Amino acid sequence: MNNNSQRRACLIGLGLITEHYLTGLSKSEFLRVCAVSDLNENAAGRKHYSTLPFYSDYKVMLSEQDPDYVIISTPPQTHYQIASYCLSNNINIIIEKPVTLCMEDFNALQVLAKNNNLVFRTLFHWHGGIETRAFTQDYNASQIKEIKVNVFDPYCTDGIIKPDRRPLMGAWIDSGVNILSMIRLWLPFDSLEVISVCSDRCKETGLPVFVNAKLIIDKIPVEITIDWCKGINQKESYITLGEKTLYINHSAQTIQTDQGSVDYSRIPRLDEHYNYLFTNMDQNSNADFSHSVHKALFEVDNKL
Repeated sequence: MNNNSQRRACLIGLGLITEHYLTGLSKSEFLRVCAVSDLNENAAGRKHYSTLPFYSDYKVMLSEQDPDYVIISTPPQTHYQIASYCLSNNINIIIEKPVTLCMEDFNALQVLAKNNNLVFRTLFHWHGGIETRAFTQDYNASQIKEIKVNVFDPYCTDGIIKPDRRPLMGAWIDSGVNILSMIRLWLPFDSLEVISVCSDRCKETGLPVFVNAKLIIDKIPVEITIDWCKGINQKESYITLGEKTLYINHSAQTIQTDQGSVDYSRIPRLDEHYNYLFTNMDQNSNADFSHSVHKALFEVDNKL
């Protein structure tokens, strides 16, 4: 889709995840990607954007292309430097989660965006889960009594994080932000108490490969388990509403109730997530929402 009302966007970072942007970006009425950049000329996602100008230096790209927006999809340890450069040059940012690796950097970006009257939007891709949207629409979040979320990813072998997964910065930073962003759809995060946190760490990097966090969020018990060592890919939630517990299989895009399982799946899970995000995107920031998610993320991280 291409029309005069679309904002021109440059994509910085062409990792594996950017393949899943394609469906949503192709249908977006808000954004049109005009150029892409990555330090690695052989980046995994480059082939999917082969018709667009490619730059190995994002600053050169921004100077030549003069975009309205940048989409930042680089490893999280690079986010602050890139985002602050873009905001300082009056470019709106759309940035992958986590935005930064500490609250101080997040706050600095939020102030910079506000002072320059720029859009500061975080891509919380779990918000695009069709099963998550169905739960949010069909059930009353005020009835939630307990939340348990399990995330399993095959990113670790014999206690060592696979080299291509090390830029994710460990199980909590990578997956905790996804889980908290989903829970934030249902709870206002007015209060957070960390009851306990335990973890196992990579033998080489020291990054967490297993985390179990027990929290009280807005008086609701929340238990989060993230495990990179089981060798499986599975995301699931157990939500207790009153006397009943719903099972949400995020991987299968289903919700299990007493009446049976409802299958919401239409397209592959990550394609669904980003299709929703990009086709529903507008010029509004979600910085305050993102602030509350990152504040909770780092409160737990500081206990690890």
